[in-house]
Amino acid sequence: MEFRLLYEGPLRAEREDTYGSRGRAKDKQELRKCFHPQLRELWNMHPNLKALANNYYYREQKDSGGFHYTPVAGPASNSKKYIDWIADDQRIGKIRCFLLPPDPAPGVAVQLPIKYSM
Repeated sequence: MEFRLLYEGPLRAEREDTYGSRGRAKDKQELRKCFHPQLRELWNMHPNLKALANNYYYREQKDSGGFHYTPVAGPASNSKKYIDWIADDQRIGKIRCFLLPPDPAPGVAVQLPIKYSM
């Protein structure tokens, strides 16, 4: 499946000396607002991503580091949806985030080729 994120607008460079350590926080938030509904659509369309968002998993620590996720039939003690495990781990303050997964998700390969169109 090929999926493209679309954004129409300026992509400003971040320069710490001009904008301080926060850079262009408002510009970054605008990009997030633009991409969020598109990414939600992808998670609803792609069968493997949909399963990660809706199915429950047990999580076990690997000896080599990282985690192993085992699907379970439904909500059970110590199980969560995969997306919830990751969002809880990547919490920034009170905000739960789902960034690119640190471990490969079951059945999902992530590639992010970036193409610029003008």
